[in-house]
Amino acid sequence: MTAEFFEPLSSNGILILKGTLNFTTISVAYKEGAQIIKSQSNIESSEIFIDLAAITDANSVILAMLIEWKRLAQAAGKSVSFINLSSNLLKIAKVYDLEIILGVKKTVDNGN
Repeated sequence: MTAEFFEPLSSNGILILKGTLNFTTISVAYKEGAQIIKSQSNIESSEIFIDLAAITDANSVILAMLIEWKRLAQAAGKSVSFINLSSNLLKIAKVYDLEIILGVKKTVDNGN
């Protein structure tokens, strides 16, 4: 499967979500992300970071996808944190008090 909405895993282990996500494209992006998250189950690290800086269109449909990815990761014994949300997406998440539930982080904590 060729990833349409994800860059290859970066050297620091961060997944980069990219492109326009809307009601038309969200199901494909969801499936790609779910497959990647499930494939991380045999990786030693317990935390998965997904960078959202390369998303070109942000709306509330993305939040439902992110919540579902969190659920999938928890089922696999992992946690997912989302970094670099656009200000628009962060505002939407805050309206629904989702920034804590989603594990939103501005930067990756490398233990420093």
